[in-house]
Amino acid sequence: MVSSKVAVSLISLALTAVDAIPLAARLIGGDCTDFHLQGQWLVANCLPSQNTTTRIQSTIYLPNKITNHEGTLEWKQKGGYSQTCADCRIVDGPGLNCQCRPTGGPRKNTTLTLDEHIKNYSGHLLTDLDGTPTPPPISSSIDIPSDLTWSTFQGDNQCYSTNADSCKNFSPSPGSCPKQATAISSDGIPVQCQAFRIPVSIPVWETFGSLRVDASSQAYEVEIYDNLDCTGSPIKTIGPDKYGTCEKMPRQGYAFSVMPLWNADY
Repeated sequence: MVSSKVAVSLISLALTAVDAIPLAARLIGGDCTDFHLQGQWLVANCLPSQNTTTRIQSTIYLPNKITNHEGTLEWKQKGGYSQTCADCRIVDGPGLNCQCRPTGGPRKNTTLTLDEHIKNYSGHLLTDLDGTPTPPPISSSIDIPSDLTWSTFQGDNQCYSTNADSCKNFSPSPGSCPKQATAISSDGIPVQCQAFRIPVSIPVWETFGSLRVDASSQAYEVEIYDNLDCTGSPIKTIGPDKYGTCEKMPRQGYAFSVMPLWNADY
């Protein structure tokens, strides 16, 4: 289940308290302006309350909310519409308009009315696909960046498998944080939990003892875990102040999450 979660930096950020008299869930067409797509993110500036004119910029990662069903955009968690749709844009309504491919034949022109499941909750764009969301108590002052690229470089690798014999022929990497990226995103894909499974038929994963994070903007935070499910407390957190630095792990990392530091529902 994808939750409506706004990532707030653990480092020192300027935070703006949400006004004490929030708006109830309102149609975004009436309370929000400046709708546009930034990569695959819907971006808008919304009023947080009835007695303020200062708007909050917030975003929603649409591929986790919408799918392409035979050339028609529909609501669905982790729908991944962007894999089979092209030339997407925001139109009046507001709506998401795309050219989407059915199983056979040419692409179809399709528009989804975003007000159906996206509302303004105290200045934040949030979806109600999982029920009524709870808006965050504070808002990040960070805007979504124009360059959404991030990448990670893992080093000091070891092998992990529930079957010890599966790792007998594994050759550990010779050093820390190699030059070649092990994970990269050009459009700010949020990662809730990613582990590196070695492409063999048996379940084998590559763990890492060091990790470097690069990003063009100061807008992401990476949490590293010592398990494959990203449960419990992270063993290491890498924020913007540590970008470009090869960070040693206190013990082998098994998986990581990448969280946007701007106001985001993903």
